[in-house]
Amino acid sequence: MSTNSKKVIGQGLQFRVYRVGRKRVLKKSTTHAEKLATLKKWKLKRGKVAQEAFARKTVQTLDRSLRGLRKIISKVDPALLGYPKFLRHPSYEQDYILPLGAYLERHSLSENKRIIEAYAENIIQTWRAGFADMIFNFTVNCGVVGNRVVLLDLGELTFSKNKIRAQIKKKDWLKQSSYTSLTDQKLKAYFRKVMDKKITARALDRYWNC
Repeated sequence: MSTNSKKVIGQGLQFRVYRVGRKRVLKKSTTHAEKLATLKKWKLKRGKVAQEAFARKTVQTLDRSLRGLRKIISKVDPALLGYPKFLRHPSYEQDYILPLGAYLERHSLSENKRIIEAYAENIIQTWRAGFADMIFNFTVNCGVVGNRVVLLDLGELTFSKNKIRAQIKKKDWLKQSSYTSLTDQKLKAYFRKVMDKKITARALDRYWNC
């Protein structure tokens, strides 16, 4: 079945997402023109030159992320990533999973606190395999299965422990829209508390590649 006959359920900068049956999705890389259109819509980068440069960087990041992940995939619990199936590079299939942001909208504060803890645990589990998401937009880049958080966006990964350490020092997660757009101030404060406690340089040294 061609992608033209599949239902598009979402599109970001890197991927267009298609529904494949009831339980799976296909993520197919967007074209250069589509990336530029998205950047213009988001007003993420202003000016044609800046948009062109950012679009090229996005392609490089995606390529590096997926090639790096494929090298270590045997070390990774597939449930952590929604049981990905790598297709013609850089496309891949993955389980259809409720986005974390949608989960937060539908659940109580106590339930959402548990999911924030599960998000921090997801980060630690990726450290164990020697990689991590470097964006921290958890409401859109992660999903929820039961009480477990799953990393859905595999296109913005880093395999550099030093880079992760630098992000921890700067608390980069506090700069991302998934955090800044949280309207529940109690959950927002709890997120900061959990990340400060669990996502530390000491924890990185303890769990990295173990």
